[in-house]
Amino acid sequence: MSATLLVVEDDSTIAETIRDVLVGAGYRVPDMAASGHRALQIAAASKPALVLMDVQLDGPLDGIETAQRLRDEHAVRVVYLTAFADDSTLRRAKLTTPLGYLKKPFNARELLVAVEIALQQAALEAALAAREQWFATTLQSIGDAVVTTDGDDRVTFLNRAAQAIVGGQASESLGKKVEEVVRLVDRRGSALPIKKRDSGGHRSAFPLPNEARLARNPNAPASPTVEIEGSVAPIAFDVGSVFGTVMVFRDVSERRQLERRLGMTERLAAIGTMAAGMQHEINNPLASVVANVQYALDVLRARRDGASREELAELVNALEDASDGAERVRRTVEELRHFSRGPEVDEPIALSSAIEDALRMTAHAVRHHATVRREFGRAPRVRAEEGQLARVFMNLLLNAAQATGDGAASQHTIVLTTRTDSAGRAVAEVTDDGPGIAPEMIHRIFDPFFTTPLEHSAMGLGLAVCHSIVTSLGGEIDVESELGKGTTFRVSLPPAAPVSSTSRPPTMPPPALPDAGSEASARGRGKVLVVDDEIAIGKAIRRILGSEHEVTLESDARTALDRLARERYDVVFCDLMMPNMSGMDFFDEVAARFPSLAERIVFLTGGAFSPRSEEFLRSNRNICLSKPFSRESVSSAVRRMLTPST
Repeated sequence: MSATLLVVEDDSTIAETIRDVLVGAGYRVPDMAASGHRALQIAAASKPALVLMDVQLDGPLDGIETAQRLRDEHAVRVVYLTAFADDSTLRRAKLTTPLGYLKKPFNARELLVAVEIALQQAALEAALAAREQWFATTLQSIGDAVVTTDGDDRVTFLNRAAQAIVGGQASESLGKKVEEVVRLVDRRGSALPIKKRDSGGHRSAFPLPNEARLARNPNAPASPTVEIEGSVAPIAFDVGSVFGTVMVFRDVSERRQLERRLGMTERLAAIGTMAAGMQHEINNPLASVVANVQYALDVLRARRDGASREELAELVNALEDASDGAERVRRTVEELRHFSRGPEVDEPIALSSAIEDALRMTAHAVRHHATVRREFGRAPRVRAEEGQLARVFMNLLLNAAQATGDGAASQHTIVLTTRTDSAGRAVAEVTDDGPGIAPEMIHRIFDPFFTTPLEHSAMGLGLAVCHSIVTSLGGEIDVESELGKGTTFRVSLPPAAPVSSTSRPPTMPPPALPDAGSEASARGRGKVLVVDDEIAIGKAIRRILGSEHEVTLESDARTALDRLARERYDVVFCDLMMPNMSGMDFFDEVAARFPSLAERIVFLTGGAFSPRSEEFLRSNRNICLSKPFSRESVSSAVRRMLTPST
């Protein structure tokens, strides 16, 4: 259909000539106007695609004022027709953004060329405006937050989702630096930078830092920080030319909270799965401890007047067996504590080390289902929280063991592989030779509580938690399976960044002990104070040290402080957790009142189970012995304290 044009010209002869040329070229010109008011009336009725506007018109509205109203009220653009080309007229005309400026006199060809170009420009601008509106509507409608910036990192757009998360209005944020609007912090509240481009040009997208949180506007309701995930991508038209950035992120606070609850549920479920194995691993050596100690007591009670050499030798053997059994229990409890502890500071760890931890924890359960073969190749270290990867591989091992069935361990094999893929990522694979997973089920394998018909004993949480942990570390977990042949779970993780010498914390030198040790060494015996609310612990240390040193026991830290005010001691053993006064508070008091003795405190702990105690053990440089401790560790600690420093 030909375009409808409106001619606004107060010279009727010129107007008719223009109309004849346009109609002859196929355009529709249903009416003409000689004044600005008449032009506005016709435009409202006929909706022209373009107006040919004389600058000088009769009446209160000249052509430029009429053109401005046509654009504002009817979205119609003009081509000016004028005999005036002075600077002031041109400046006024430019403000109305015309599609052309045709100076009288002009011929028919010049007129038609100007009209054709103007109509094409108007069509392009209309299409661009429609596309911009489409994009704006789309960005406003999506659930993810979208923030764009210009080349100076100033905000140019926020959709409604972004405004809801950052806690502000678009009008307040536009033009501000993006760091003022999207304020990223870590879990401790320290600011995180927003990486927007690399030194080599640009790439498709940069993920936001793991565990990033957004500090909301102080006036925003609800939580002051929001856990988010997303990415930042450069806006670039040519390689190396970046004109801005687009940031896309989403609020994952509820999901992360659910994942943490799911992780705790999974951890408890996994501990329940291990209960039978742990019962075996603890009860067997514990039975040896109880039986051998009871035997030793029976012999000693029956032979109060003296035992034969053979009986004494057998007593030694029995107590050595009891000691070995107790050490097995200690190692088992330590491994269980390592598995069950919460998230800690992440650090570079080896995949093979995490797999070996998982193997130790699942050894009893797995060995009844299949034999394990290791095929460890070279793989970079990965950055993860301690115990995270062990939980991933423990779940994968238990899953593989359950898939192979019971009672035929010699006929089935679980293969554990590590390697480096073509992208430089660390890859670990757990492969079983079980019945496999049906193709119609494999896409749901990481759904929480989903189980296959062959996994009746599974809780259905393990694989979902594996997926959550691996993806939170920036990695991927996938599965390949073939019915009748087996299944392979593959974990791929980005390599840990190398630690520079400048970022590595300085090595702390051993404490320089005061001169009291030299004096004690010279006199051959040291004075040792043991502060522990468990009297049996103190007695055990006194039995270990009593033949060489003078050992005093106290069960209350406050009483021990009073004793330190009266007597001089070379070494103090102190329990970390006590009911009336903790070892941490005891240490602070000693450091304030007897500073030369503070470095001679040896801490005893059965486990740090509060944030304060965990932080204290990480930052304190004193010797710390974990319960149960060996005779040699106690004696070695005292020897070190009494040996003169050089």
